[in-house]
Amino acid sequence: MLERTLTPPAASRAPEASRAPRSSGKADLSARIVSTAARWVYEGKRLDMQGLADELGVSRVTLFRRVGSREELISQALWRLTERMMDIAVERWEAERPEGELHTPGTGPRGCAGCSTRSPP
Repeated sequence: MLERTLTPPAASRAPEASRAPRSSGKADLSARIVSTAARWVYEGKRLDMQGLADELGVSRVTLFRRVGSREELISQALWRLTERMMDIAVERWEAERPEGELHTPGTGPRGCAGCSTRSPP
């Protein structure tokens, strides 16, 4: 009786050490897609899904599977840019603010610019 094996020949199998966990690869690809899209938006380029797929070396199908729709990708890219701008603003404030100062003058809880602490007449 002949026994059949389901394991491919050793020559066609990838070495175990070179295999990366699939979940981290998917997360890395998704992060690369969003980062590249954010860069395109920042540069004022039109977010063309085929062009983006070509730059990343993936198919459009893979691109859509990872990020959903074009609108979802634009949303994620804009969020990434917003987070980065906020990080830059915080870094600048921390570098420029006087020691011990918590708020920009006039905007703290006691000195809201344009706010009146008096009760209405």
